[in-house]
Amino acid sequence: MLIKKSIFACFVLLTGISAYAGLPSYNYGNVELHGKVIIRTKYGPPNFEKDGICPAVKVPMLQMKEFISITPIGKDIDLYDPVSKINVIQIVELDNVNVSKYVGRWIKITGELSGALTGSHYTKAILEVRKNNKITKYVK
Repeated sequence: MLIKKSIFACFVLLTGISAYAGLPSYNYGNVELHGKVIIRTKYGPPNFEKDGICPAVKVPMLQMKEFISITPIGKDIDLYDPVSKINVIQIVELDNVNVSKYVGRWIKITGELSGALTGSHYTKAILEVRKNNKITKYVK
């Protein structure tokens, strides 16, 4: 009986490790995501729209056909929460990148995943896109 329990425990451990290794992770290089660029109107941190403190902003998002899950690894385990089954992610434009010209279009986009840390992050995970990242239009 002890051998069966040990074999089962090893199976569960190896299955968990392989599933963990297959998930995208935060801040560990570029990933390529596919989806449609949409714009959502957002406000500052919670309740700002009710108080009239913060004006509305137009935020670029990538709406993906497939759901993704993201897991923190290494130093990020204490900083970010894992994210399960999301299909909309905020695109954070760095280095004067402008994805507005792709609104309504399907694209392949590379960037670095990060967790939401500030009031200007409107999804649990974000995709940081820099000038050297690749954006390609495609037909759905």
